Amino acid sequence: MEPNFDRPWTLAQEPEGPLAGHIDTFARGLREQGFERRVIGQQLRTAAKFSRWLQVMQITAEALTDEHALRYLEELEHREIRQGAAATLRRLIDVLRRLGFCCAPTIAISEPTPIEQIVAAYASHLRKDQGLSVKTLVQYCPFAKSFLSERFGTGPVDLASLRGLDVIHFVQRQAARLSPARAKAATIALRSFLRYVRYCGGTLVDLAGAVPTVANWSMTAIPRAIAPDHLLAVLGSTDRDAPMGRRDYAILLLLARLGLRSSEIVSLNLDSIDWEAGSIAVIGKAGHAAVLPLPVEVGEAVAQYLQSGRPTCASRALFLSANAPT
Repeated sequence: MEPNFDRPWTLAQEPEGPLAGHIDTFARGLREQGFERRVIGQQLRTAAKFSRWLQVMQITAEALTDEHALRYLEELEHREIRQGAAATLRRLIDVLRRLGFCCAPTIAISEPTPIEQIVAAYASHLRKDQGLSVKTLVQYCPFAKSFLSERFGTGPVDLASLRGLDVIHFVQRQAARLSPARAKAATIALRSFLRYVRYCGGTLVDLAGAVPTVANWSMTAIPRAIAPDHLLAVLGSTDRDAPMGRRDYAILLLLARLGLRSSEIVSLNLDSIDWEAGSIAVIGKAGHAAVLPLPVEVGEAVAQYLQSGRPTCASRALFLSANAPT
């Protein structure tokens, strides 16, 4: 906020969120009530932080109620800060209510949905446990909410039922509609959320490792993903009656369904697959290991190759070349 004749106060950062356009109105009201400039600045900072919190929670100014303020105050750690913020938010909501910008106090707020509760807990974890900024929360939380909404809709949320294909399909849909930079941001946010899901015990599977990499191409004309019909054509071109065709088909499915890199496929060995658990261990960049869920279609293709395609030999590598190198 830049000072001018009508705005003799400043904030270190321009306000964000649903209340950003009402900060000046609130400030003028405080000045008319006789508050000192220093006190006005303190209250404006509280209002700006509350607005950013509302943005993270995806709450509009029109839907704002006293209950939202109470939920925000519960997250503040220090009693003195909470008391000062409570008085500020009462004044702020009263101003917005008088001007008709938000709901009257008689309108009850609906209970947060299961997805909203999970995202709110995730946001609290990022802020309190990891010390991340509100700006980071604003970027991460909407992707987490979109992922859960696409997977569970309005039904019950069972985090333990999440699978690698859910993760891959979500990223594919995001990559198809977003710019490369935003799609890459979605993968970063999704990895963070899935690590949190495992951290809080929602799942025992390392789903963060199933998030495929989205290239941030500078050449926007390059297609972001292979079209489904092209993928089917490539898979259909393999001769699955021949040993090497079974090998190629299994490799293509690992590329397409799990988003593995060629180096990760080369590093696979006979011990990489846990058939009972239905998972596959992958060694990624810098030697980082990840255990991914193994889709049934991929597992069946690998099993067919092992049974009727892979030569018997001493090598523990999962996939063998057709001809020995000369």
